[in-house]
Amino acid sequence: MKKKILLVKCSTNWADEMDLDGFALIEEAAWREHLDLVKANIFKDEPLEYDEWGPNAVGVGTNESVFYETFEEYENTFTTKELTDAEVETVSGLFDLKVTTKAKDVGHYAQGFFVELNPYNVEE
Repeated sequence: MKKKILLVKCSTNWADEMDLDGFALIEEAAWREHLDLVKANIFKDEPLEYDEWGPNAVGVGTNESVFYETFEEYENTFTTKELTDAEVETVSGLFDLKVTTKAKDVGHYAQGFFVELNPYNVEE
């Protein structure tokens, strides 16, 4: 069975002052696993309080961070579109992108600013 490849676009901002946009090519199964892990490991108790270095925050620059209070807020940062093989080839060729095949690598091969939360090694 052929694996579905998604164009995952990220669009958010920091304090309404700086737009943060990026995109990545991610296998659908890896993207779903990433979202499931983020929900289970980071947003198990919602809403979360502000902590600029917490697992629900992504650093921007030297001392700013984008903070997510709920899983829905995080999930709504992203839009997805399933791509054809030709589209995957074109996008990966134009931007020298690899297709992410594992949830642990989400964001590693992104173009632009891709605000992925890390659902691994979350302290209890």
